[in-house]
Amino acid sequence: MTRSTDGVATELTPAPFHARNRVHEYGGGAFTLGSNFLVSSNDDDLRLYKVDPATKQTAPLTPENKAWRYADVAIHPSEKFLICVREDHTVDTPQTVVNALVVVRLDTKEPNVEILAEGADFYSSPRFNPARPSEFAYYSWNHPFMTWDHTQVYYGHLDISDASIKIASQTLLTGQDKLHEESANQPRFASDGTLYFISDKSGFWNLYSYKAGGEVQLVLQEPMKAEFQGMVHMVHVQKTNLSRYCIVI
Repeated sequence: MTRSTDGVATELTPAPFHARNRVHEYGGGAFTLGSNFLVSSNDDDLRLYKVDPATKQTAPLTPENKAWRYADVAIHPSEKFLICVREDHTVDTPQTVVNALVVVRLDTKEPNVEILAEGADFYSSPRFNPARPSEFAYYSWNHPFMTWDHTQVYYGHLDISDASIKIASQTLLTGQDKLHEESANQPRFASDGTLYFISDKSGFWNLYSYKAGGEVQLVLQEPMKAEFQGMVHMVHVQKTNLSRYCIVI
């Protein structure tokens, strides 16, 4: 749904399309907007679709497979592809579900999906750098930790070509030491390319920043005994939804 400045509500998806997913069973982050289109998961078949809000026409972006669930969609600034979380329930037990970051092409008519990052138990929040679109960030975590216990934030560089999209290199920013637990999440870029994220390395969730090639820095002069995060990310969220900070530059 969208609401205009004069208060008129308009449904953007056609009936009986149901914009929902079931990733991590909680769902969340089921849709996002491009310049003149919508990308959304459909609860009926769990595929991603490209939706034209003007005509309500839909086109499937991912292959037909109800074992695959998608969430947390980030559209590349070129709008030629997106990155999102895929949860694979092919072997459907809690011990065998497989999570990955995947690439879905938007510049082809054929449904497609390609694994970008795998190996961690969980992934969340892929975000592109608007100043340098070949760079992105995300975070992951592994059993037995929960997202509020210990996570890893990565800053990556993409190798983008017509043939494939791969991670050329990446830097681990947080969570290197499993003996000293650190929960970090909510990565987000400012327009100048600075990455911001929340970390509890001081004992409280404070705001940190990072610029490519530099060091992770506390945004404030010294840590505050206060939480910059009121809700731990249990579900996938889009952009500012449920976030506890907002970049205005």
